[in-house]
Amino acid sequence: MADSPYIAPALEASLGVRRQVTFQAMRVFSGWGYREVQVPLIDYFDSLKRALDPDATERSFRFVDRHGNVMILRTDVTPSIAKLAAYQIESAAARLPMRVSYANKTVRIDRGHDGRASETYQLGIELIGVPTLAGDIENFLVALECLDRLGLEDYQFNVTDHGIARHLLNATGAPQRIREEVHEAITARDPTGIRSILGELGARERFIEAVSTLADFEGGLHQLSRLQELLPDDKVLHQRLGRIRNLFTTLSALGYRDRIRIDMAELGGASYYTGIAFNIVSEVAGRSLGRGGRYDDLLAAFNQKQPAVGFSLTTEALVDALQPTDIDMPSTRAMSDAVVVGESLVDAFQEAINRRLENRPTRIVSERS
Repeated sequence: MADSPYIAPALEASLGVRRQVTFQAMRVFSGWGYREVQVPLIDYFDSLKRALDPDATERSFRFVDRHGNVMILRTDVTPSIAKLAAYQIESAAARLPMRVSYANKTVRIDRGHDGRASETYQLGIELIGVPTLAGDIENFLVALECLDRLGLEDYQFNVTDHGIARHLLNATGAPQRIREEVHEAITARDPTGIRSILGELGARERFIEAVSTLADFEGGLHQLSRLQELLPDDKVLHQRLGRIRNLFTTLSALGYRDRIRIDMAELGGASYYTGIAFNIVSEVAGRSLGRGGRYDDLLAAFNQKQPAVGFSLTTEALVDALQPTDIDMPSTRAMSDAVVVGESLVDAFQEAINRRLENRPTRIVSERS
């Protein structure tokens, strides 16, 4: 029939995988004590803009409601949760630490010429009120368990510290515009470009070399040792280096050494990250599966200075990395699940009801099919 809805088998399988991904992830989050929250898809732009990443703001859909308020479609879940958490803390409706999880849609404008909407689903957690390394490690462990429970084998956490990059760039004395150029050169892993930019600026050689070290393509613990050698008297730097080294040592001792790679050039993602952060990469998916990290300044945008850390996974990327055959789709169910509808509708559907009361899988099949 021309007007009948039709879902292609591949799309049906993809939807099934997405449902399974969401279900499994939320079970893991709940198992670690994270309660699910919902934040609005549409919010007041003025109340949220202080916490939004510039790129997210640029790619956002905004409109004016009938009362003249500028509204925004959610581009990133974390700022919305930061806003919710800040209001709950202020009103004494929440106790610290807060552990919340979510499964929400985000909408952004594509970077292409047509400017179409790009809808994605984010799964994640936020841990608010824990400033110590224990909070960072918990954040990693929840993400690691989530990916393992989903059956993913091809993934790696590329780990950095955004605070180290900011600290070193500040130490060069470069103006903001130059810092942005150097930041781009770091993420592009272009040490030659970094030396050229900072050399023309007249920055001191040891700081030039330290920033260039961040762009080292190899990554690894030797990046941390090299930074410590270049700036032996920098206590702030050494404290941060010690924290990321302790994180790596702890996760390695817990059996995750092969999953963790230090890569100080991995500075992509939201600009609100202030400390240890990571990008989860997968060759099978061909893109990032998710990002996470510490964002200790974000709640201050809502007048609540609280340490925070979290991560988000992109459901579509996880679906790309998983095999649809792993999901129990209706088309693959055993014939023993079927209840055949013949002449007696009462008998057939009574059987179906009885099966469901026993939580047995049930599929209605017409006698003519």
